Amino acid sequence: MSGEFRDSCNIQQPCQKMVYNTDTTTLPHAYHAMPVQTLNELSQLRKSNFGRPKPRHGLQLLFWFAHDFVRSQSNQMSATSHPRWGEFGFHQFYNRIDDDDTSPLLPHQNVNYYEVGNLNEGTASHLPKYVREQYTGRQDHSNTDRIIIAIDSDWCIHRVYVTQHSDPMNFSRDHTYRISQGLVNIISRLNLTEFLSEMGKRELRYALQSDSRSDVHYTSPIHRPTESSDECMHMCLCLFVFIVAIVAVMVIFFPSLRKAI
Repeated sequence: MSGEFRDSCNIQQPCQKMVYNTDTTTLPHAYHAMPVQTLNELSQLRKSNFGRPKPRHGLQLLFWFAHDFVRSQSNQMSATSHPRWGEFGFHQFYNRIDDDDTSPLLPHQNVNYYEVGNLNEGTASHLPKYVREQYTGRQDHSNTDRIIIAIDSDWCIHRVYVTQHSDPMNFSRDHTYRISQGLVNIISRLNLTEFLSEMGKRELRYALQSDSRSDVHYTSPIHRPTESSDECMHMCLCLFVFIVAIVAVMVIFFPSLRKAI
């Protein structure tokens, strides 16, 4: 990773809280961003279907972001390198309004937006292999997911969003979500296997466990005949011993039976 590492957004002073322009009297209606749902829990991220199914890479990208790109302190998030340098395929996101649209994708603010996740970018090769390994190089869903952050010159990250392309040029409003700092912290405490399991492989794991239990039930009848045969032999032996004992008692106490025997 190139560039200086910082433990906090600004060594001299803490991050300043961003004020987002939501005053409907100061901007034309066409410039108002639509509300974006905030995801605070793993269950909400799972229900959003972001980064799924394969070959999409959004979940792996988000895991890398939470583990390697962000440092979280108190109620602040800071970057380990500034995206303006273009590391990991970062480039500026201008939040433009398309000709056939009526509002920007994200709220207007006083710092720049940057996006990451385009695996066609040259420096995207610096992303971990687990982020890039499903990329096919074709126009399919293996390169559809993005993370967009609002970051200032002091490396403070004010907003984190995830989204996906609706077509090669535009992002889908219906699949754009804000990721809370709390959710970033939750992801940072999981390893990759745990995170991906939480995001959709849990059902597969339960199915495999169910199949395993079914195998036990299926094979148990094979052993039952052996167990039943052993039990039958034991009962026959006990019955034989009992009969011999009865005959012996009768011979001892009833001498007249000896001749008959």
